[in-house]
Amino acid sequence: MRIAPRRHVLNDDNEIADKAVLAAPNKPFVFLTTPESIFGKSLLEIYADIGYEAEDIIRSQRNEDMVAILFRYPDNITVSRVENGNLDGDWSNRIYTTTWDNILSLFTQLVQDKESELCNPTDGPSKRICLTKLKAESVLSFSAEGKDRIKKTEYRVLQGVGGPDWEYRKLLEDGLSVFEHFRGDGCTGNELLEHRDQRAPARLREVIAPNMKINGLPEVAIIHLGRLTIEERFDQPRLLRRAGRRSR
Repeated sequence: MRIAPRRHVLNDDNEIADKAVLAAPNKPFVFLTTPESIFGKSLLEIYADIGYEAEDIIRSQRNEDMVAILFRYPDNITVSRVENGNLDGDWSNRIYTTTWDNILSLFTQLVQDKESELCNPTDGPSKRICLTKLKAESVLSFSAEGKDRIKKTEYRVLQGVGGPDWEYRKLLEDGLSVFEHFRGDGCTGNELLEHRDQRAPARLREVIAPNMKINGLPEVAIIHLGRLTIEERFDQPRLLRRAGRRSR
């Protein structure tokens, strides 16, 4: 299951648009969860449970008509049991648990110099994460020690310190949508309901899998989820007068 803005999925005739894909066309892989994860929930609950940041909900999902895409992959795309990042030879046709090791190995496999043949335009989502030669080389030569720091260091600490670790973390976010809330243990994190003095909410299983054109999926259903409306209201202003004597 994937949720997405309706305008990116359906055309004016309420049919799946020819160019509609599971994620942005420049993303070769996409984060997904199971259909059971959203059953009976409001749109705000869905946003929170699948791991959206509060600021992203306000900035990007505000007043946006959303749909759920429920689908089955073609038979050649199968679930991988790998969790330690040791991807097999057919790695691009696998559905992976979202561990840090899997994500970092997948990132290394996907990054390419944008001038390479693998980065030529295709009729569908990009097959690789296409970067400048310098950035691609920095990713491919990034050390094991650096990757270990990425896994163990909080996002805001990496951002505050800056340097090569932060540059790598930014490229990981831009290329694979590994955002600040990513936990790296195969489950989403509910930022909105993780309060200090309350039991943590149940977390959802998530996977990362190949991005595809929606019309190319063997089975698909599009379900309208509505929109999260956030409005600002300003009542008629009242003039407040200061009481007191007038000086003569």
